Amino acid sequence: MHDGLDPATRWDIVTHESLGVLVFVLTLLRLVWVALRPARPRFEMAGWMSAVSHLVHGLLWLLMLAVPVTAMLALGSEGHPLTLLGGLRVNEMPFIAQSALAPMADWGEVHGLLGDIILNLAGLHAAAAIYHHLVLKDGVLRAMAPRG
Repeated sequence: MHDGLDPATRWDIVTHESLGVLVFVLTLLRLVWVALRPARPRFEMAGWMSAVSHLVHGLLWLLMLAVPVTAMLALGSEGHPLTLLGGLRVNEMPFIAQSALAPMADWGEVHGLLGDIILNLAGLHAAAAIYHHLVLKDGVLRAMAPRG
């Protein structure tokens, strides 16, 4: 985009942005489900483990919302279009470009940093789930699986 290329001609950009919007919408739907679902199972674990679990889950939720928001801030504040599969394109986002947030950071850099953080945190989360399953054998991983 910085070299004068039209993002709509780059399948990687269109796919990235389309998947980002999809993940954001699914995250919002998941938040609704979390608010309405029956209580999730609770497991006995050490106090520090419970505290870390809550912290990691909170950070994952925050990042699942912040990553796409920072992407939109980057696109809007830098004047780049949002290009999605199916030919949908939003060329200008004046509500972002003219907002007080736009000049506060290099939102593309923030987006990239948060993306790296969420990937690493998700990896640690997966490793902890496997640890619960293989070492602690406490049912935490089975509780995450869909009921069949």
